[in-house]
Amino acid sequence: MKINVRAVHDLISRRLVFNGVKVASVELSSQASERPKSLVEILRGAVNRAKTVFNGCDLSFGIENGLVAVPHTKTSMIRLCACVIYDGQKLYFGLSSVSTCPLKLMEPVPSEEYVFQAIKMAMINLEDQNAPSP
Repeated sequence: MKINVRAVHDLISRRLVFNGVKVASVELSSQASERPKSLVEILRGAVNRAKTVFNGCDLSFGIENGLVAVPHTKTSMIRLCACVIYDGQKLYFGLSSVSTCPLKLMEPVPSEEYVFQAIKMAMINLEDQNAPSP
């Protein structure tokens, strides 16, 4: 189970009002930048995902990660995640805590693509470590 899907499942399963709810994952484009680099792009991607998958359900969730420029930090970039919940009429927004990108990721950066690939690999490794043993 992907880390974003697991997060939604864990959140929903802890609420008695959602007893018996099924959580499904859909792979789709956010219709925003492939590598969001601003709060506007991150929110646009999360909104687009939540609205696109809303079909025959009570709630849909759109989750989007990206990097945002922030002055006075060592790397000038922070990682941010947005989650948008859509009920068919209203959008509900949530943002993660922000974290700076470790200098080890930023120092040898030949391009921005390198940073995004490194973060993606770190997320995949985290998913593998949290996966149940066969």
